[in-house]
Amino acid sequence: MEHIINKVNKNDTGFSRHYITLYAMVVGMEAKNVFEFGAGYSSYTILKALKQTGGKLTSCDIRDKKDIGIDISDKQWNFLRKNSLDISFSKFDEPFDLVLHDGSHVQQEVDQDIKNILPYMKKDSLLLVHDTEHKSINLKTNIDVKHEKVTLPYGYGLTIVRILEGRGSIDLKWKKR
Repeated sequence: MEHIINKVNKNDTGFSRHYITLYAMVVGMEAKNVFEFGAGYSSYTILKALKQTGGKLTSCDIRDKKDIGIDISDKQWNFLRKNSLDISFSKFDEPFDLVLHDGSHVQQEVDQDIKNILPYMKKDSLLLVHDTEHKSINLKTNIDVKHEKVTLPYGYGLTIVRILEGRGSIDLKWKKR
């Protein structure tokens, strides 16, 4: 966790201020199946959190794994080197608990990515979209299902969307204690 805090304090990327939030969301959701559009230090953060939950991460990025800037070799990580628009989500076994979108910054591609993955997200899952407050990008979150959302205004904006209908539902163990 200290490495993640150091990265937050270094503040060298737009997402830097969100790493602790991301870590807490993965652990808090007891996430078992996470998908990430775009890979980078967020992948490292998610994988550290998934060590607590026993979950797995699938990331897609058009860059080669060695060009991402972090050295990760983890059996919990499925890295897809491809354009997100070419992914067939129907091939995944389980719906997703949490999805992070920090890949393409072209609004039409972001819209299509969200449209493509929504049917494969659980009820009460979280969709995180970065750069929703960036002065030159300012991505919108166009969601076609019942949802709630809030945007954290710092670090170029992180919109957190809670999906209110989906495939299956989140099963939080802590609620059963």
